[in-house]
Amino acid sequence: MEDKMKQALLECCERNCEVLSPAVVAFMQDLVNTAIETSENKVDDMFVPIINMGFEVLDDFLANQINKIDGAEG
Repeated sequence: MEDKMKQALLECCERNCEVLSPAVVAFMQDLVNTAIETSENKVDDMFVPIINMGFEVLDDFLANQINKIDGAEG
């Protein structure tokens, strides 16, 4: 993933960290993928891998933040 995109996604996560949890992220990913899969517009299907990479960055960010809260720097 491009560094500029990764940084932007991390900053977005930081702005919204008080509402983020693994369950919320899983819901968002499911919601986005469901919308894309059921959409008649097939162009958006090309973006699924990129979108899911964003969710991977978010998962990593959350895991890192949870480790900091637990006192286990990672």
